[in-house]
Amino acid sequence: MGVFALSSIMNRRQIFERKIFSLFCDSRSDAQKLVRLLYERFEVESHAYEDNEIWGLVEKYFIYTVIPHKIEVRKAGMELLQENWFVKLLSLADNTNDKDPIEQFKYNLWIHDLSKFSQQEAYGYAMHDFKNPKPTYSLFQKAWHHHKLYNTHHPEYWLSVERNGTTTPIPMPSMYIAEMIADWIGASKSYGMNFKEWLPKNLPQFMWHPYTANLTAEYLSMMGFKVRKEEQKLFLE
Repeated sequence: MGVFALSSIMNRRQIFERKIFSLFCDSRSDAQKLVRLLYERFEVESHAYEDNEIWGLVEKYFIYTVIPHKIEVRKAGMELLQENWFVKLLSLADNTNDKDPIEQFKYNLWIHDLSKFSQQEAYGYAMHDFKNPKPTYSLFQKAWHHHKLYNTHHPEYWLSVERNGTTTPIPMPSMYIAEMIADWIGASKSYGMNFKEWLPKNLPQFMWHPYTANLTAEYLSMMGFKVRKEEQKLFLE
């Protein structure tokens, strides 16, 4: 059977377990756990999915975009864990979680971008055509906004917005900076770029709290990059 042929005889949870998460998880029980977590944390089902054409696009988005990205992010994170300096930075006192920092980081890699499977994000992402963005731009913006609000590895999560629109960065804990960098590496591969090419184009776009800027610069410096700080921005030299 083709990769989408079973959809009509499986319920949505089974599709997530057997066709989608099975591509990422190490075992069936692992996939079942991730499905349970997804349904506990987010709204997943959508009336829009009753349209087979729409669900087909969403399912393809999961299988060919989200899962490959998750695989690359976990691969990057596990490689970084082999470095003593990386483990040391993970263990900084700003991590308030009682779990072992290495195990916590591995768990974060496992649940990375879980919100992309929610109905609030999946439909907007799957429907959006980056080559012709105008027709679906508002849908994409809503999905992207939801994603930033629910994912601590994004610097935008750590921005405090006042009623008048003033934006102030707040400190980002080391654990999430580590996941952010793994995410960047995974994103660069998803875009068919080398991380050394991706980083100088994207790093200056972010606005940082001084603590986050210094710590991010330390991570990148340990990876061999020369970083300079200018006010709330970081640049590669």
